[in-house]
Formats: sequence, C-alpha cells, structure tokens
Amino acid sequence: MRNLWHWITRKPQPQFEPAGSNADDRGYNDRPIHDPNQDHYAFDPFAQSIAETILRIKQPNGTVIALNGVWGSGKSSTVNLVLKRLRTAAPSPSLKIISFSSWWFRGEEALAVAFFRELYAGTAPSLTRRAKKLLPKVGARLLKAGAAVSSTMGLPGAAAGKLLDSVAGLITTDESVELLHHQLAEALRDSRT
Repeated sequence: MRNLWHWITRKPQPQFEPAGSNADDRGYNDRPIHDPNQDHYAFDPFAQSIAETILRIKQPNGTVIALNGVWGSGKSSTVNLVLKRLRTAAPSPSLKIISFSSWWFRGEEALAVAFFRELYAGTAPSLTRRAKKLLPKVGARLLKAGAAVSSTMGLPGAAAGKLLDSVAGLITTDESVELLHHQLAEALRDSRT
C-alpha cells in the first residue's frame, strides 16, 4: 500500500525535450518517418546499407528485395529512408524509382491493373517502342487469364460452360505468356542501353 501511495502522490519527473520538438517528432505516433533526422530507432544505417547494395547491383534483371517484419516494426520508415538515400545518391541512368503502395487496392485484379499502370507510367519515357507494346500486352494477358479462371469458381454448370467457352478464346493465341515475358525482358534490357 505504501508503494501505491508513493506512486499516486509522486511529482512528475521533468522530461528531456529537444528544442523545437513536439510529440510527433519524438516518435509517439504511428506515422512512418521520411528523413534520417527523424530516426530515433537507428533504422537509417540499415536503410543506407540497403540503398548502397541496390546501387551496386550490376545487372538487376529480376532482382527483388523484400523487407519483412511485424506490424509496427518500422518497415515503412525503413523503405522511406532507403528511397531518400537512393534519390540523393549519385544519379544512375539504369535506376528508376517507382513507388507502388499495394494496400490502396482491393482484390487481385485491381492490384494487378494498378501495378501495370504504375510500371508503365514510370518507365514509358525510357522504353523502346517494342517494350511499350509488350508491357501492356503481358499485363492484359495475365489479367484476362486470372479474371476468367477466378470467375469460374462457384458458378452453376451452364454458366461455367459458357464462361469456359470464352476462356477458350483466351487460350488460343500465337504467343505464350512465357514468350511474351522473354520478349519483354529483352526489350527492357534494350531500353537500358
């Protein structure tokens, strides 16, 4: 009881507060940071290391870098710091930053459409004519196949049969997705040179 009374009646201790700071700057909110000066948890050295690694990749064909962590562990802050480091680094003609926030979109089709739109919008100025034609073609092929297959789920026999007839139109084509992907990879590689 004595400890409880002491805790209730104690005077608050003065808190260290850097000049010009407020609660948002001290990390008492859930917003991700965007600048190394806001980094109170030492994410920036890790972010800088990732940025330097990205810049050192000689031929990044098909390179994917994933940042995994539980909710609230600093993934968005780290990504923001990596992007800041990449944008302030010496400009690289082969590096194009395209930001895509997947959580803004609901459903696989909406996500895929949005991804291909952002990819095309971000890369179109530097693409060859061939790549500009192939990128939407690959995206459309993947989207059509995905929508047709997913829409057959749970349909009655007659409706599913009609849908499968329309899917047959998607199947009969001169170009496989694999071939289109290969052609697109070549065209993107040609766009970099």
